Formats: sequence, C-alpha cells, structure tokens
Amino acid sequence: MNLLLALALAVGAPTDPGGVIDKGTFKVYQGNRPLGTETFEWDSRGDSLTIFSHVVQVLPGPDGDLPIDKQIVLIVGSFDYDLRFYQSKLKAGGRDLTRGLIVSDTAFSAYRESSTEGGMGDRFPRPPGRTFVLDAQVFMLFDVMCRDLGTKTFKQRPVSVILLRDEQDQVTQITATDMGADTIRWAARPVVARKLRFADSYSTFNAWVGPRGFMLRLEQEGSGLRVEREPTPAVKGRDQASPR
Repeated sequence: MNLLLALALAVGAPTDPGGVIDKGTFKVYQGNRPLGTETFEWDSRGDSLTIFSHVVQVLPGPDGDLPIDKQIVLIVGSFDYDLRFYQSKLKAGGRDLTRGLIVSDTAFSAYRESSTEGGMGDRFPRPPGRTFVLDAQVFMLFDVMCRDLGTKTFKQRPVSVILLRDEQDQVTQITATDMGADTIRWAARPVVARKLRFADSYSTFNAWVGPRGFMLRLEQEGSGLRVEREPTPAVKGRDQASPR
C-alpha cells in the first residue's frame, strides 16, 4: 500500500477532497543574496489541514554552492494544529533522503530512508500539549507556529518542538515571546504586524505576523537569513488567516 495512503487511513482522513484555503511563495535570502523559494499550499480536508511545500534553494557552503530540492507534506488538526503526520523528501548533492513522523496520542515514530544509506527509525514519547516540527530550510513550519500562537494572548511561553537533525532527531522546547506590534514594509506599503520571537540557547528567529494571521517575514538573528512572503490574493474568497 502506498505510504501516504496508509497514513491517511491511520489518521482517519476523510474522503472529502476539501479545498485550497491558502497558497503562496516564500522568497529566501542570505543577506542580499537570493537563495531560492519555498512554495506552499494549505488544503482543508474535513477535520484536518494538509500542507504541501516545495523548497528549491541553492545553499552556499565551504565546498561551493549546493542546490537542494525538498518536497514536504504536513498534516495537522484543522481546529488546533495538532500534529498528525510529517514527511520530507530531500534531493541534494546526488543524495536522496526521506524523513517522516508518524504520530499517535502518546508517542511518535521518526524514520529516515535513503537509497544509499538504508533506513532507520526511533520511537519517542510524545510531549504533552501542542507539538510542532522544525526541519532545515522549511520555513512554512514557522508559519504554522505563527498561525497557532497568533490567536493567543501571552507574553512568553514554552513551545514543544521536534527538531529533525542530521545526526539524531530531538524533542525539545523553545521559548516564544510576544514582542508586540511592529510596523514593517510589505507588499510596497507599511503593515502593522505582530512580532513573535522564537529562541533557544543556540539561535533566535523573529517572525512578523500580518493582520490576516499568516507569517509575512522571518529573520534569524546574526546569520543574515531572511524569508519574505510574496503577496498573494485570498483563495476561494476566504481570509488566508482563517484555515480553521
């Protein structure tokens, strides 16, 4: 059986095809250098949201530029963004790597497969409360956190995340801080955005969330990394901020 079909059945995905509620493109920069794009689409399917993303970027490195192509599928609950499934397929430097998370109520399995290195998997207890995923160069995952936290009032709060790392996946916590309102220039005009900060002991990301609830900009402090959402019209006449 096809893996995605089996997982859809496992999480009880409905047969209703739903519809696209948001789609767009993030442009990614390192300083003034364009690295590439990440295109994404949010589909509403019954009690779940399925988010597709396609990363096409060229990353600078000590051995020269590295083109990467990454296809992502994320499934979350439509009312609470509860994590149900994640899979990414990376092609880079002649290497292919598939990574995924299969989530149940109390635990989750993390697996990786490569045509050259074989496969392996680990089982982890699921942390309490809402859990998010962070994966290299996949910036719509920050957008998912922004859309969830953007509906809440807080000054500072811990956020449970699953970090997909090269050596071993890790369950950890980062700190989200509401930095208040900040006016930025987006779509050639000033926009009053809510600034959220995501930080741990290693790095800090600042995200700007627009009036419609989605992430307009993301920056990593000290690295020069900047992600900008391209302006797009609302889909199906619905506000892009309200997939729920």
